[in-house]
Amino acid sequence: MDKSRSRVETIIVSDTLIIESPQWQDVRQRMLYGSFTVAFWLLWSYLWLPILGVLGWVVGIGAAHYHMIVLEGYRGLSALLPIYLLIIALLGGSLVSWAQYNLIRFRGTQRRARSKDVHTEMLAAHFGVDATALSQWVTLRCLVLHHDQHGRLVAVEMRPDDA
Repeated sequence: MDKSRSRVETIIVSDTLIIESPQWQDVRQRMLYGSFTVAFWLLWSYLWLPILGVLGWVVGIGAAHYHMIVLEGYRGLSALLPIYLLIIALLGGSLVSWAQYNLIRFRGTQRRARSKDVHTEMLAAHFGVDATALSQWVTLRCLVLHHDQHGRLVAVEMRPDDA
């Protein structure tokens, strides 16, 4: 490959060969994946319950009960609660006002531009490969791309569909 072409900087996130692309999954696969995610998050949080119980005991949840109930600390809280609610309402109102201002300000104008279409020839030129080979690669279901340390494409491994 020609060194005068622009380099593509890459960030290596993981060493796995699996690319997670939900847009290529059907609804059943996305629902299954989402339900597994929720189930394991619930399991993970359930496993933390004993530690949270011990921490609550160490910190002294009983002390909070003593100060709020026995010593009637809830009376002071009930006196401050309207002030807290007013502050929360003012902050929330300012956020809603800002959102309404922006809706009115940008009504009827589309500031987001559509991305330019990327053609096979443009990709081939960018990566320094043959356009006909790239057209063939696009049709394959399983393709392994090998890059050098600078992110340049050095080899393409075509695998059969059953791999």
